[in-house]
Amino acid sequence: IEQSSDVGYIVWPLIKPLLLGKILYAPATPVSNAIIAKVNKTFEELDKIHQFAKAWVTSPLNLTALFGDLQNTNNIKKVLSNHLFQELFNNIIGMNTFDMESIISMLENFSGGTNVDVLKNIEIIMKQFSDYLPCIELNRFEALQSEAELIERAKELHRNRMVIAGK
Repeated sequence: IEQSSDVGYIVWPLIKPLLLGKILYAPATPVSNAIIAKVNKTFEELDKIHQFAKAWVTSPLNLTALFGDLQNTNNIKKVLSNHLFQELFNNIIGMNTFDMESIISMLENFSGGTNVDVLKNIEIIMKQFSDYLPCIELNRFEALQSEAELIERAKELHRNRMVIAGK
């Protein structure tokens, strides 16, 4: 949000703590740290989503183009249906015939038509995740040893509108 606009100037101070704010807690004990570690799993999942979206967007493999071209899809199905190829995959990575048939079925469902539109929409969503998730502070929790330290740290963060909660 640009602060040069009137709306940005008004809105940014309100949403900045939500996007970038720290959550302070004290005292930092093994029990409280264990609880925070479990809560922090949510933010770890967001980071995984970001990494996946970034990989999707930057991948040289364009799934929309791949599945949108019926000839490409047919070629992939032919290769996956080949008995020699199936044996090779089974020996190398343990992928059995049932797995191959599942992939072939998925390819038949995703070739051409509206499914390409679905992939295009997924690409748009992945691009947005890739662009906007880095704008959210994922390392939210900050442990302090005492309530006095927490108060001082909260004051420091509050000056920059970087605190969201403290307990």
